[in-house]
Amino acid sequence: MGQKSGKLTKQQTQSLQRLVSFSEDEIQDWWQEFIRSAKVSSGSKPFLTQKEFIEVYNTVYPGNGEEYAKHIFRTFDQNGDGRVDFREFLLGLSITSSEKEEKKLRWAFQLYDINQSGFITKNEIIEILQAIFKMNGLNQSSTKSAGLGTPEELASSLFEVMETDGDNSISWSEFRSAATRCSLIVDLLQCSPGPEFEAVLKQHSNNEVFE
Repeated sequence: MGQKSGKLTKQQTQSLQRLVSFSEDEIQDWWQEFIRSAKVSSGSKPFLTQKEFIEVYNTVYPGNGEEYAKHIFRTFDQNGDGRVDFREFLLGLSITSSEKEEKKLRWAFQLYDINQSGFITKNEIIEILQAIFKMNGLNQSSTKSAGLGTPEELASSLFEVMETDGDNSISWSEFRSAATRCSLIVDLLQCSPGPEFEAVLKQHSNNEVFE
């Protein structure tokens, strides 16, 4: 995968298909999207820095997704070297779109756990939700008028649902248990910006789990 342009070879796509659920054509399509912004250093595979990753993200999703894309980049950069190569890029896409609940929940927990401490705080939830609301062009006045609540209010509700042992943080066990009861916890991270996002919020606004 050292080439900067052109298609991946049959051998390369078959190798990647063993890791993800995408078809050969889908892998080729993502490769073309990836290399449009990828950098190449001498002797290395093409890669995206956070800056290029944000550019790619914003071509796929409308709105101001810079802050949210930074958090997505963190979960895609599996070895923490500040770069996302195509394998990491494809694996990240595969996990975020996976129908396997456990994989999806693990990724969501990693996204909320900004400092990678193994626990989620209320402030971390607020930061993620603020980034999601910003990507959707929603501010405090617009969310209140639409009856959707603010990121801070929503974060408080989610935190109360998830934090059960009184230590003021959310463990993986607490997160997993709450997410199986309240799909909003993960839905917020996956819905497309725009009407779908607002629909998800409205769908859950009267949910008894927030009473």
